[in-house]
Amino acid sequence: MSVVLHGVAKRFGPGSVLEGIDLSVTDGEFMALLGPSGSGKTTLLRIVAGLEMPDFGQVVIAGQNMAQVAVNRRQVGFVFQNYALFRHMTVAQNIAFGLSVRRRATRPSRAEMQRRVAELLELIQLPDIGGRRPDQLSGGQRQRVALARALAVEPKVLLLDEPFGALDAQVRKDLRRWLRTIHDRLGMTTLFVTHDQTEAMELADRVAVLQSGRLAQVATPRALHEAPASAAVFAFLGDWFGLDCHVTDGMAHFEFGVAPLPTPCADGPAVAMMRPDQVRILPAQDKRLRVAEIHESGASKRVEVLVGERPVELFLRHEDPVPEPGAGCMLVPTQAMVYPK
Repeated sequence: MSVVLHGVAKRFGPGSVLEGIDLSVTDGEFMALLGPSGSGKTTLLRIVAGLEMPDFGQVVIAGQNMAQVAVNRRQVGFVFQNYALFRHMTVAQNIAFGLSVRRRATRPSRAEMQRRVAELLELIQLPDIGGRRPDQLSGGQRQRVALARALAVEPKVLLLDEPFGALDAQVRKDLRRWLRTIHDRLGMTTLFVTHDQTEAMELADRVAVLQSGRLAQVATPRALHEAPASAAVFAFLGDWFGLDCHVTDGMAHFEFGVAPLPTPCADGPAVAMMRPDQVRILPAQDKRLRVAEIHESGASKRVEVLVGERPVELFLRHEDPVPEPGAGCMLVPTQAMVYPK
């Protein structure tokens, strides 16, 4: 089931939370909504679910405008970060809740609900916990139960709001692999909110990056990593450092020398942005760049280079010579993005 947003905007008080969001999610796609806190990710997800109404724009699910469609008729399942399980109910009762509150005409029989609960407990790989209560479960188990409850009503669109945010790193890693397996098995359209770049890149078919209420870029994880649309997107996607330069006729003029542009950029002031592993450190007589410190961590070495008075920490490649502290050096980018300032 496709989800299409046309010019969606939302304000809370004097502040604009979302501005003119146009986004299309295809049937069966896993789309991650990625961005820092306050970028509008959760608000956008709640608008798709019908828990918030946009001030402007449309939400279209499976070709139907959702403006007058109630939450319980949108065929969406919602999984929250805090699980939102009913503490006084057993796991089985929690999973069956969405089915049990349906109108009598569409409510399954008790036997059918029991069958559906058993099927979902098998799906989340916890077949024997139906009689337990939420406070008897680990965080990872609670999140699996929350997903099972969302799936019980057989949604066509699954919405997840930072579902692994309260879990430790190893549990997060295990659950996100499991979630992708569930998505592929069931073939649902999935919208997944996260601020974790690794999570988005590992799980999603495409990633939509939100910044300050605007859609900054939508791309596959590979395209996003290789060609961020702006300096702000590049900076959000992991460790980086930037070198100011002035672009003239395809050449970047740095304070310590001149280099050809690795990517096209208009003439004028610019910044060359690189990841710590996208530059080689080679010895040089010129000491406008010099090595400050060497840090070893297991088999890897990190080199702190002074660019003027500013320290920049880089990874040293195994094939490159280990410089001495105080020695001059030159930086040779193997990959970089250059953006006008």
